[in-house]
Amino acid sequence: MLSRNLSSSSLQDYDLQNSHDDPAETDGKRVTLRKSNELTAVSTALPTIIHDLHGDDFVWVASAYALASTALLPASGGMAEIFGRRATMLVSLMMFALGSALCGSAQNMNWLIAGRTIQGAGGGGILSLSSIILSDLVALKERGLYNGMIGLTWACAASIGPVVGGALAQAGQWRWLFCSYVQTFINPVVMLAVICL
Repeated sequence: MLSRNLSSSSLQDYDLQNSHDDPAETDGKRVTLRKSNELTAVSTALPTIIHDLHGDDFVWVASAYALASTALLPASGGMAEIFGRRATMLVSLMMFALGSALCGSAQNMNWLIAGRTIQGAGGGGILSLSSIILSDLVALKERGLYNGMIGLTWACAASIGPVVGGALAQAGQWRWLFCSYVQTFINPVVMLAVICL
């Protein structure tokens, strides 16, 4: 761990020794793409989801995700210090995947809200750990570039999400928002990248 009394030259040496470009960029973009795309797609398909599940109030579907995400954001940093970045990121990814599976198989509103809560807890950890891992791996002078790339990924996914969500909702296939490519293809690839890198 770094001492608080480091000189600026030793801090630069630390940044140069711990600068690894590709892992932080790749993992941060993949994880951010998943989270952003899911958030924006669900909000577009929400009226159809509520109708199919015979619900009358959609507020808790979004609020449960946001509350769980906000509650776990600060705790995930502490867990990363205690258990390590990789283990905490994997747990967050698994929680997000479990929440997605529960949402995709929801038969009523309570089930959907419970799934969104678990998904939000995983999403909060993912959001926090992406920044922590980026800070660990990338030199201070290069962090702006990598944060910009992650922001660009978020923007692209946020612009694609409503189109995907609307198309799936219109076709009556909103469950695929939670279970299709997210569970089958992207989640194992992201978990493998976290394990290997």
